[in-house]
Parts: sequence; structure tokens; C-alpha cells
Amino acid sequence: NVGIVVVLDGDALVGVFSERDVVQRVVDRGLNPARTPMGDVMTTRLVVGDPDEDWQAAMRKMDQANIRHLPVVSGGRLLSMLSIRDLMRVDMIDKGQELEYLRAYLYQIPSETAARRTAG
Repeated sequence: NVGIVVVLDGDALVGVFSERDVVQRVVDRGLNPARTPMGDVMTTRLVVGDPDEDWQAAMRKMDQANIRHLPVVSGGRLLSMLSIRDLMRVDMIDKGQELEYLRAYLYQIPSETAARRTAG
């Protein structure tokens, strides 16, 4: 269940072919999918991620480019492919941890306030 295929020339990433490419560059143009070379219809102007970027930067890139997959590239070589779903999972985990921190903070305040009232 993959929505994108990478196209490599040796180890070098040269393009991607996505579900969107199938619709916009093959079906909408009336091309025969079985006879159309992928090199003619793949996306070659790529937005890529850097292995040193954090997940928020990757998500911003994807949002700004309106893409659901981000190839992570170093020296022209594909290292990984991130999906928006991957990053949403990380975001949910991060938000969950933040929520737990806030809960702990909020529940700690009343007990400290009560201790001060008893002491004072």
C-alpha cells in the first residue's frame, strides 16, 4: 500500500512517480499507462529533506510543497522516504508527551498550594 515509487539512476535519485502523477500526467492526458515510459511522466523537480533536519522542518516542507512524501537525500543518494503519516505519528507522540507534562504540572500545583496554606 504505497503511494509513491522512487526512480533511481544507479544510486542517484532522479525522480518519483506518485498516485498524483498517474492521474495528472497519464490519465488526464489520455496516455496508455502500459506504453508510457515512466521517465516521461515522473516528477523530476523534487522537494527533498536533509538527514539533519528535524521532523517539524520536514513537515513544513511537505505542507508548503503540498506533497505527502518527502525523500531524504544526502549527496544525491536516497536515504529514506518520509510520509505525512509518519510525521503525524511523531507529532501525536510529541503532543502526548507535552500533554502529560502539562497534566503533571497542573496536578502538582494544588498540592503545593495546600502545603503552603497549611504551613502559613
